[in-house]
Formats: sequence, C-alpha cells, structure tokens
Amino acid sequence: GIVASASGASDEVWSQLVDMCFLAISFSTEVGGFGAGAISLIGVMQALGEFLVLEPVLPTLLAGRLIDRCADTATRIDLLEPVVSGKSRHAFAHTEDATRYRRDIANTTATRNGTGWTLNGLKLFVIGAPLADCLVVSATTPAGGLSLFIVPAATPGITLTEFRNFDDQRAADVRFDNVHLPSTALIGLEA
Repeated sequence: GIVASASGASDEVWSQLVDMCFLAISFSTEVGGFGAGAISLIGVMQALGEFLVLEPVLPTLLAGRLIDRCADTATRIDLLEPVVSGKSRHAFAHTEDATRYRRDIANTTATRNGTGWTLNGLKLFVIGAPLADCLVVSATTPAGGLSLFIVPAATPGITLTEFRNFDDQRAADVRFDNVHLPSTALIGLEA
C-alpha cells in the first residue's frame, strides 16, 4: 500500500485533500484560502490523525503559515497560491543539534554573497522534507538574528538523509553546503 511505496504518500489522496480544501482553510483570502486561521484546523488535523493520513499536510501547512505570517503580500501570493492549489508541498526546517529545541537560535547560517545569500548548516528531523518542493529554513544572519528563507528542494548543495519516523511518515536530516540563494529567498525582513 501507500506506506510501503517509495514516496510513502499518494498523489491521489493528496488531490482529494486539495479538492476538500483542507490546504485552503487557514490561509489568507489573498492567496486563495478561506482566511479562517490555524485554530480552524483542529478538526481537520484530528481527522487526518484518526485515519493515519501519510500525506505531508502538517509540514506543508506549518511552512505555509510561516510564509503567510512573515512575507510581504507579493511573496505570499507567489509562494502560497501553489500550496493552496496543491501544486507545491513545503516543509519547515528548523530543528538542530545542540539548540535544545529553542526557536530563537540556529547554527545554520545565511551569509550575504553579493547577489543573494549562501546557506550552510544541518537541520534535523525535517518532517515531509523528502516530499517537499520547497523548504522554509531558519538561519542566523550577519545581523545576528534568526531569519527565514524559502529554498527550492532541488537547489544544488542540499543533501537529504531520508528516514521514516515512528508513524511511517517520511522525514530527513537536511544538510546545506554552500547553497546559493537569490536575495528574494529571504522571507520578510532580515532579523
């Protein structure tokens, strides 16, 4: 079945979830969502858990909500319309070794390279990364703060070490080795 497949997810089930507007519920209306907010997802997420749905709904929604909250209007529309329509899957890459699950620091760094950014570091246990088209990555910038970057998963310099977590969903440790990004990869303002 789906669990034993190479991807661990079903494109048919993903399409059904999109048709039922599960991905649109919490996103703003300007990107094609319903604007109902994250709280409105409680019932949806309970149902997906009850039926052990393996498609990357949670990682896509988590990364998408960060974009929806942090990006300017043009960037939100550009990045989230494909999410709401089911054409793009996202994952949030934040957890690192030795950060003890703190949300305000990252050993992954983003440095300016003249035309954009260079990303280096290792993110651990990124749920949905093997299925993601884009990653939302937290990184420390030269200003010393924590910023978010949108990184297409196929960007050269990204290495995934894939595994299955306890419920058979796909996850990966994601290494960034001199990953070059355009200036537009920064979501919102540099922190």
